[in-house]
Formats: sequence, C-alpha cells, structure tokens
Amino acid sequence: MRTAVPLRGLPDGRATHLDLGGGTDGTAVRPHPGEADLRAAPGADGAQMYDGRKGSPSPLQQAIHLLPLAGEAAELRLTQRLAERGMTRAHLTMLAALAEHGPHAKPDLAARCGLSLPDALPVVASLLAGRLVEAFPVHIDRRHEVVMVNAAGREALDLLHAEAAAAQDDLLRPLTRGERAQLNALLRRVCAAADRTGAGAPRTEAVPQG
Repeated sequence: MRTAVPLRGLPDGRATHLDLGGGTDGTAVRPHPGEADLRAAPGADGAQMYDGRKGSPSPLQQAIHLLPLAGEAAELRLTQRLAERGMTRAHLTMLAALAEHGPHAKPDLAARCGLSLPDALPVVASLLAGRLVEAFPVHIDRRHEVVMVNAAGREALDLLHAEAAAAQDDLLRPLTRGERAQLNALLRRVCAAADRTGAGAPRTEAVPQG
C-alpha cells in the first residue's frame, strides 16, 4: 500500500493532496461507463413515472429499476474522486466511524463498517501507514490494540467529505436545490423504513385456517 502525504493547511479544500499513492488533484469528473444506461433509462428525459393504474409507457420507469441505476452512477463518481486521493469508500467509512464513535478494537471497527476482519485489516494498515490513525495496546499483555483517529485523519476526513459532496453535486446537477432536498428527505424515509423492516426479509403469506 502506498503511503499518504500528511495533510497540513487546507486553504480551499482542494489544493492539498491526500495521497496514499498518488493520482491527480483537481481533475474534472469524466463520464463513467454505464452512465449512458442511466441517461437512456425510460423516463430519464422527464417522462411520466410508470403507474400501472394509468397505463404509463413502461414498468421499467418504476423506482425499483431506476434507483439501482442512479446508485451505480453515484458510486462511480465517488469511487473516482476518492481514488484520485489514493482512498476508497472503506477508508472514508472507517475514518468516519472512528471520528463519530471514538476508538475501536479492530474486530469491532470492522463490524461497524460492515467489513469482514480480513478485509478491514488492510484498510487499517494503510491508514496507519498514512499516519491518519493510531493504534495503542489496551491490555497489559499488549496483545489487543485499539485504533483511534488523529488530527491528520480528521483533516483527511473533511477533505473526503468534500469530495463526496462534489460527486453528489455532479450527479444531481439536473435538479434544483429544492428538488435535491426533497429527494434526500424521501430517500432517508425509504432507507429508515427498510432498516426497520429488514432488507430482504421474506414475504409472509397468510396461513389457511382449518
């Protein structure tokens, strides 16, 4: 894993490199493979959303089909911007978890970030190499370590959040500020409901009586 250049002094949030290995800074977002699918999706030109009761043009205009396309376009934009900083979504997620919830043992940090421990350990190692986090023993036998974010890691996290905001602005460019706020509120409601019910929960069928 390539080593990060410590961040110092962020005059405009874009001028300073965060680099665990390089990449250009300030590069304009380029078109991504697969975006043509989103642009060409039914209804992408503002056509009416499918409503089976009204006989709209295509059932593929339903949100269940459009949301994955939008999600893919969002992920591609974010992935590219983070890669230009030598980072991945896992680095962003891990720094955010440590900044918000404090020090973690490595297994606990992996679980909080939704990663297996074997997948999480290289991410922790790269953050340690970049001096964005620190690890220290918590037991007298020194066999157990806790990971915590340091000041450089918090600066890096701010920069990565700025990159995510820029990727979002690029994706949502066709929408007004009010439409963006409305979309965000609706997605938060959908995600909250999905968390409560459990994603992928099996459908329950009525049991015949008698």
